[in-house]
Amino acid sequence: MEGHLNQIFLNSGFGPESLRVAWIKPVKGDPNYVENNPVNPNQLSILHLIENIHANQLLSRAQLDRMSEWLIAALQTAFCWPKMDFFTLDISTGSRMVSLRTLC
Repeated sequence: MEGHLNQIFLNSGFGPESLRVAWIKPVKGDPNYVENNPVNPNQLSILHLIENIHANQLLSRAQLDRMSEWLIAALQTAFCWPKMDFFTLDISTGSRMVSLRTLC
C-alpha cells in the first residue's frame, strides 16, 4: 500500500522531501508531536492518518452494511427469472442456460 500512496502523492505534487516527512510517525520530542492529540491519538504519520480517516468515513461498518444490503436487494431484483429473458440462451425443464457475455 505504501508504494501506491507514494505514487498518488507524488502525482499530486508532493516533492520527495515532503513525501519523506509525511511518512514520519510523531514521537515525543519531535516538533510535529502533540501530546494527547485528539485528532491523531495513535500518533500516526500524516499519510496513515489520512488513510484511516478515509476508511472510517467512507468504509465504516454501518456504511458497508447499507451498501451490502442495497447490492443484495438490487441483485435479487435483477436476477429473478422473469427479468432474465434478454440473456437466456435455452430453457429446458426446470433449468435455464444464460449467457454471461450478453449480461455484461
